[in-house]
Amino acid sequence: MIPVAFGTIILVLVLLVAAWPLVDGRRRWALVALGLIVILGLAHQCLFQTISGDAFITFRYARNLASGHGPVFNPGDHVEGYTNFLLMVSLAALHALAGLDIPATARVLGIVCNLLAIVLTYGLSCKLTGGHRPTALIAALIVAASGCFAAYGPSGMETPLFTVLILAVIWSTINESWFFVGLLIALTTMTRPEGILLVLPALGWCVYCSPTKRQSLRPGLAVLGAVSLLLVPWTLWRLSYYGYLLPNQIEAKRGMELGHQIMAGGRYLWGFVVYSLPLVLPLFALAGLAFAGGFPRGLRRSAAVDRLLFFTTALFVLFAVGVGGDWMPGCRFLVPVVPLLSILLLKLWKENVCFPQLCTSNRRVAAVFVLLAAFLFVHNTLSSDLLPRVRSWAAQVEGLAQIGRWLHDSLPADTVVATHANGALSYYSDLPTIDMLGLTDEHIARSGERKPRGAPGHIAHDYPYVAGRKPAVVAYLFAVGRGFAPEPYFGVDRPFQTEYVPVSFKHNRCTNPYGQYVNLLLLRSERKELVRHLCDPSQDVEVFFPEPDIQRVGTQVTPVESGK
Repeated sequence: MIPVAFGTIILVLVLLVAAWPLVDGRRRWALVALGLIVILGLAHQCLFQTISGDAFITFRYARNLASGHGPVFNPGDHVEGYTNFLLMVSLAALHALAGLDIPATARVLGIVCNLLAIVLTYGLSCKLTGGHRPTALIAALIVAASGCFAAYGPSGMETPLFTVLILAVIWSTINESWFFVGLLIALTTMTRPEGILLVLPALGWCVYCSPTKRQSLRPGLAVLGAVSLLLVPWTLWRLSYYGYLLPNQIEAKRGMELGHQIMAGGRYLWGFVVYSLPLVLPLFALAGLAFAGGFPRGLRRSAAVDRLLFFTTALFVLFAVGVGGDWMPGCRFLVPVVPLLSILLLKLWKENVCFPQLCTSNRRVAAVFVLLAAFLFVHNTLSSDLLPRVRSWAAQVEGLAQIGRWLHDSLPADTVVATHANGALSYYSDLPTIDMLGLTDEHIARSGERKPRGAPGHIAHDYPYVAGRKPAVVAYLFAVGRGFAPEPYFGVDRPFQTEYVPVSFKHNRCTNPYGQYVNLLLLRSERKELVRHLCDPSQDVEVFFPEPDIQRVGTQVTPVESGK
């Protein structure tokens, strides 16, 4: 797959340069070039074949909704452990009506939305540059070449849909379709909570482009009315069904030390800059030139568009920094700004570079931008850590999925499992699950303790509470977050020492790069029965116990003996 993807991308870049003189005057050739860029975007996404572990939380909600249990993680337990309502209900509807596999459907939707975002980037850039197709094609090409953007296409997450909706909001705002702007902002908010930030640039456009403040009142009210039309009844339903205004996932991620959170957000932003250097550096240079020099009076509306794009980008950047980013590779909170930055870069180039020899219609100039896109692609896939991190992530998720299938096939359907890695493991096990990080557990998210420093989303915990609920299996020991481990491990945290015993299972058929061992805590009173279930001869699984006469304290590792 990798050689084919690389070959396709190189071929597309060569064809674009060869056909460039035809794209300016002929709309048909411009569409052919756009089709080539879409193919490049598809090939680029094929390099990143990872479904996010967190996406499986949404998948489980969607499956339960389609099965008639309602939008819940554990049937009967009303906890809002997702923040992407629109994607969740879409997947549930497709599964219920057409029987489509939820993870596969999410991947296809993500890839399609990413390709649609490339097309929207072209359309919006073409609109903002007076129909200048070469400029719009280069903007779309840079988006297709972005590794951060491509990585989340097949991830199964809401990021591609969120990006498409943001572009649609910008387009509708420029067209001044105010009621439609409000509806799109509401849908964007139902896809990710920070979508509500789009109200600010939309209202700012109403004020900036209206002759008087009084005339800006009507479009502003139309936007707010349309937003309220969807968000008010949706919010009332959420309050009645779940009991809280803020989703459980947001509550579980709050409480980090503010200084550490901002520093983590700054590192997150810097990581995005490093991934996107070929895009960010020329943009900063042009933006500084354009904004420092001011704009002629005749370009007032054009300047408003630049400020709209810049302000919208700044809002999402500030949000990502303010929440401390997240732990996933590729800076997913900043993926939606890639098309905005590309459009702004090419628009500033078109308006501020006055020499005909530097026009994007010129094949040599186009070749330079194609090389810029090629450098962005090569930088993300060969010289940065993005592709290795995503591939490592893929191995982790596949390992957790395999463990989940093993638990599902081995244990009774009412067996309660507690886990840190609440994603693929819990989706494929389909067992009642306690989320030890609180994303889908109300008590831990809202009343649990907090680590003042740590990875975002991994700070809420309450081990005594988990131990008190006495799940039969606790999957949180060494390397469980990575799925498989390279060796047995028998450490036990203090709250679990009385009621639980560590047991390690070796999966002899497993080929996961992280190892063959799954380290679990089993409820002491049910250990023999659980081991009997988990060591079904058809699974080819060996079990290892710690020596019984050695006390287990903290994370101390004890010797092992083999058993059947």
